[in-house]
Amino acid sequence: METTEAALLSDDSRWSADVHEYRLGDPGEIVTGQQESASLTDRIGAINLALLERKTTRPGSALSLDVGQLHLLSLFYRFDPRLDPQPTDKELDKREERDRTDELFRRRKKNRYERDVNLGMNERVAQELGKNKSTVSRAMKTVNGVVALAVYLTAVLGRSDALSSTATVHDHLDQFDLWHANPDRHPEVKMFRLASGAVRSRSDVGTRVDPSRFLALHAAAARKAAKSTEPDLDPQQIHEALFGEDGALHLAESDYAIEVESRHPRCVAVCTPHNPERYRLLEL
Repeated sequence: METTEAALLSDDSRWSADVHEYRLGDPGEIVTGQQESASLTDRIGAINLALLERKTTRPGSALSLDVGQLHLLSLFYRFDPRLDPQPTDKELDKREERDRTDELFRRRKKNRYERDVNLGMNERVAQELGKNKSTVSRAMKTVNGVVALAVYLTAVLGRSDALSSTATVHDHLDQFDLWHANPDRHPEVKMFRLASGAVRSRSDVGTRVDPSRFLALHAAAARKAAKSTEPDLDPQQIHEALFGEDGALHLAESDYAIEVESRHPRCVAVCTPHNPERYRLLEL
């Protein structure tokens, strides 16, 4: 198993793909066992277990997690009971007192001044693992990006049975891998990566990509790209991606839905053919 910043949380971690054996000392032993037993009934569990399986069954996949990354995810979001599953107001007061920065106020504004229960978790996870906070932060950014993309491809754009098993999750992620391997599909792949971070739930349109959030993410990516030689999305393409049924993002979502045989994807255009019920909210 390859070593990553997130992964090696334990020097004697072992994962056997052939028999799904979790050996003593594996940092993902407890959580992956829980995910495996819950995978058929817990929708996010099916995604996480499929991502774990892909690390060994599909080594070249653009979408996978190793046991260390899954363990990190379980700690950050408190699937693992060693860290408080729901912090109290008193605990949040302490965290906010330690973190009274622009980031705190940005999060408060983003969440309409609701308390962010994940505030301070990078620090807490870093303490639990004996790691540097910035290392945990970078690793969580990578992990969250993989999970968000998997959720977008399966639960947002996929078939109604997409999360019924790891096999159906694999069906959807395999299609993305085909696009990822096809240079002609790279513009769509790049849009999907941005789009997955822009999925929001609203009472008027349900759960789907929010155009304003997509635009904000694109602007941030464009600023970052200005410091590198990596090509950025064309501004006209971004404009088209945000508006109407003929928009580039909607067309890409439609193409993907056809490939995975999804009749009713939660598309960005909220078009009638795809959305007989436009207010569908996603629950994981």
